[in-house]
Amino acid sequence: MPNDRGLSTLLEGSTPILDQHGIQPSQRYTDIPVSVLTAGPTPADSARLLNSRRMEDLISMFEQSYDLVILDAPPVLGIVDAISLASFCWGVLLVGRIGQVTRTEFMQASNMLSTLNVIGVVANGSKNVTNPYLAYERKV
Repeated sequence: MPNDRGLSTLLEGSTPILDQHGIQPSQRYTDIPVSVLTAGPTPADSARLLNSRRMEDLISMFEQSYDLVILDAPPVLGIVDAISLASFCWGVLLVGRIGQVTRTEFMQASNMLSTLNVIGVVANGSKNVTNPYLAYERKV
């Protein structure tokens, strides 16, 4: 998708949020209508933009306009952007890829998000499961 306009341009702008364009309809992966707002050009100070009143207003507007709002954030460790975004969300889903994230890193990220509403954890990238039902039984 084109990324010349997106979240960063919405947050840096001074015109009312509703007058901005950049949300793109996409039915590439599903029959359900999906709207996508890309990140936009990399701003000089993303932390300032993500902690702004304008970001809070944008999230509020999205929550009123859409049934479900999903924010895809960068990794929690080493950068404050994900924590900033998570503070505006009623629920946080922590995702980690097996073999790329260590148990220690996963625990650190989980602890950083512990004051927020973590609603679930996903560990993706497993190659050892041959029967998904057997894997479920072992986890229970």
